[in-house]
Amino acid sequence: MKVILLFLSLCITSAQALESDNYLMWNRHLNDSTSEINNYLSDQIHTTLKKFSSRPKALTCEEVTFEIAKNFKTFLVHDNPMENWLIKHLDKDQIYPQTL
Repeated sequence: MKVILLFLSLCITSAQALESDNYLMWNRHLNDSTSEINNYLSDQIHTTLKKFSSRPKALTCEEVTFEIAKNFKTFLVHDNPMENWLIKHLDKDQIYPQTL
């Protein structure tokens, strides 16, 4: 058992968090990006709904939810469609915290 744990611990390279730590964000400010993010989310939802609205067979609410969610899921941690959009479309003051 100890050998397996030792082997697994050697195989783990590093763990990274992609969210902002509340404690590291003290005394820092991000400009509001609520409207831009809401517009992005609305566009993704409406695009998906439009794609399936012409189908002869209606989808269930659950099926529609999963179809919309496909717009936001990713298989690689650093290839997130929403994060890529944010970086491309928001100002740096909305993404990178500035010291007050």
